[in-house]
Amino acid sequence: MRIIVKGILALVILVAVLTTIAKLTGNEYLIKGVRLTYLKGTNTANIYDGKDFETRKVSKSPKAYDIPSAQNQIEIPKKLEVEFLETQTASTILIQNDSILWEKYYNEHNRDACGNSFSAVKTMVCYLVQIAIQEGKIPNWEAKAKDYLPWLKGSFSGDVSLYNLATMSSGLDWEEAYTDPFCITAKAYYGEDVTALMKSVGIVSKPGAGFRYQSGNTQLLGIILSELYKQSLSQILEEKLWHPIGAEADATWSLDHKGGMELSYCCLNAVTRDFAKMGLLSLNQGHINGKQLLDSAYIRTATVGHFSPDYGIGYWMGTINNTPYHLFQGHLGQFIAIIPSKNAVFVRTGNQKKEAGHIPSCIQSYLRTILELI
Repeated sequence: MRIIVKGILALVILVAVLTTIAKLTGNEYLIKGVRLTYLKGTNTANIYDGKDFETRKVSKSPKAYDIPSAQNQIEIPKKLEVEFLETQTASTILIQNDSILWEKYYNEHNRDACGNSFSAVKTMVCYLVQIAIQEGKIPNWEAKAKDYLPWLKGSFSGDVSLYNLATMSSGLDWEEAYTDPFCITAKAYYGEDVTALMKSVGIVSKPGAGFRYQSGNTQLLGIILSELYKQSLSQILEEKLWHPIGAEADATWSLDHKGGMELSYCCLNAVTRDFAKMGLLSLNQGHINGKQLLDSAYIRTATVGHFSPDYGIGYWMGTINNTPYHLFQGHLGQFIAIIPSKNAVFVRTGNQKKEAGHIPSCIQSYLRTILELI
């Protein structure tokens, strides 16, 4: 018994010492990070950790759009079902011709359960910038970020445009990583002042010189939108997209602290059907639920490669069996895939993926099988 008591006491002392060190070195975010990852038996975030963050509500549409089910449903092939289970899939929906061909939920996930979009929301933030341009609040994508964020620093801070931020060609001083607890991505995710963090990094290389995927770029876009509209990003999303697409459920957006700033590069917690509606908005060239929300020319421009053949304006893209597709894509294999030639949208959420370059091999495998079916 004494050994157990001594062990517990030693653990308490160790935690206290590590907590003190974290605070003294300005790394308090590590405390939250360790609590939400290592103490839960993982080394990264998960799709349900929205409940562990302060959030802001994005209310559902007063008039929900109910995606109809197709008369002829498709059964999920056994080999695809095995892949879904192997990659801890939480939900999948396949839509063609604006009707659901299949919809399935796994384990404890269900139609009413919210999951974290992770970086799939980057595409939506770019949508909001485009809407601000359409409304005349921003002149065009070449507008300079520093016009809206005078505190932006770095040798090239006056040169970086909103287009550079959206296409990941900004030259921002940012190293993207998801399992390193000391990287800036972890500090942005688990820290308590993401705006202060963005003020501490600068534009250190020439914008437009090349592609480098960085979540900080989309965070800057989110801050610009919030400053421009004098509203929270959640309110802007609710008014400009969530209500117009006919969202059927409330969503939440994870914040850096209570009443604070949205983590605009990630972390919209929503139901799978509402993610699917975002895919339909893209598939139908900016039109959904009887409304033209986005200029169709923008969708065409955004879904081709810019500074990378795989990345446009907030979209990832690729080709399988000579069939082009583009994606809203997030950590752990969250994605909304749009296959224009098949008039189809496929959504998958889950807690694991198989790695392979910019687009995980499991996503490519899912889509390869789906293309055999439709």
